[in-house]
Amino acid sequence: LTGALPLSPSAARRLVRDYGSDVWLLLDLIEYDASALKPGVRRLDLSPVREAVARAEAAHQEAPIRSPLSGQELMSLLNLAPGPEVGQAKKMLDDAVVEGQVAAGDSAGAAEWIKNQWSAAHRKDAKQRNMEKPR
Repeated sequence: LTGALPLSPSAARRLVRDYGSDVWLLLDLIEYDASALKPGVRRLDLSPVREAVARAEAAHQEAPIRSPLSGQELMSLLNLAPGPEVGQAKKMLDDAVVEGQVAAGDSAGAAEWIKNQWSAAHRKDAKQRNMEKPR
């Protein structure tokens, strides 16, 4: 959180998604801990982090930072039976929303993205399995 680089939008979305409103308590704790450092140690300025988190939280109020598609929708779209693959697809979409590859709340965009990614991932897995088969 305190590196030289600014907090990326995806990192801010991940903090908001994972900690919810407790993200503010986490940032307070970090500041309190840093204020106890001995004199002469570089001071911690979390204001850019707080601004990035506030932007992510405001966007999160408009649309949740999670997959816009339900498990049922994913099963239908990807022709999956109930099971761990549905969770894998949902996690892929959750991560895509956090990373900004899919807009939160964009069901059509999410459907297109997951179809492309799912088929690409499974082509790669099938190729890997074929390479590992004994001849």
